[in-house]
Amino acid sequence: MSAPSISVIVFARNAGAMIERALKSVCEPPSNEAEVLVLDGGSTDGTLEVVDKYRGAIAYLRSRPDSGPTEAINEGVRHARGEVIALLPADDWLESGALTFIGEQFARDGALDVLTCGARIVRTDVADAGQTWAEYCDEAHLGFTLPNILRNPLTCARFIRKRVYDRLGGMDDSWTFADKEFLVRAYFAKVKSRVHTRLIYNFRRHAGSATNSGRPEMIIRMVQESLRLSRHYGSLPALTRPERTALRRLHAGASARLAVMLGQRAQFSAARATLAGAFRTNPTWPLDALAWYYGSAHEKYRNLRTSLTG
Repeated sequence: MSAPSISVIVFARNAGAMIERALKSVCEPPSNEAEVLVLDGGSTDGTLEVVDKYRGAIAYLRSRPDSGPTEAINEGVRHARGEVIALLPADDWLESGALTFIGEQFARDGALDVLTCGARIVRTDVADAGQTWAEYCDEAHLGFTLPNILRNPLTCARFIRKRVYDRLGGMDDSWTFADKEFLVRAYFAKVKSRVHTRLIYNFRRHAGSATNSGRPEMIIRMVQESLRLSRHYGSLPALTRPERTALRRLHAGASARLAVMLGQRAQFSAARATLAGAFRTNPTWPLDALAWYYGSAHEKYRNLRTSLTG
């Protein structure tokens, strides 16, 4: 079978110092066979000047203020003509030959909906000197399972047929981190998925990142969203025991972390309310929180060992 066409959706806002690496990875040989769409959220720095250097390789470009990545992604998917969607925030990049490899993998199985490939998180400075902060290049962590999605969505390392977006109605902008909720919906829709451990995707960890900055205010938003996600999907009537356990542990871990962070800010009433809510949801939640954080500690140890030996 011939390789399916791929649409790469690059979304940006004031990413002038970083977007060139993203565009090079999809606009220059040997990765220039894809349709590239750039959705800019009204940048006021030098982002558009960089984009203009690659204008001949860009099939669709728009620049205007928008509500953020979810709006940009949904608009990009609507305009995409490719069979496979690759998401690329302007601060990330693909490895050389990634798009050719992705196309070959989908060509082998017309029923394949989601391909997850190896990824790493790289802590960089503006000059792109970087250090691997975390790496996910094994099937255990890349599998399209509910526990993996809830702990580390790795959204952009998951390449998804456009028909899945069409079937599910795209991402839901009522969620702060709509990509994670979209993956959970795709999981429950029983899409056909496969893993390849080849390193394909690089996430950039930096202070301005929405999900990889480590900023406390962003972490609070993320754990609040995790609580909402666990409550929403935990109420589904036909959950399997492993699915229910994964959602329960997410709720417990997020409750514990949120209570601690609120307490550190002297928001003691809100912290107590968070713990009371955890007990109402699950009287044994401390045990599930311990299980959640045991998994986190194990992963941090694995990633530390990777960074030291890599």
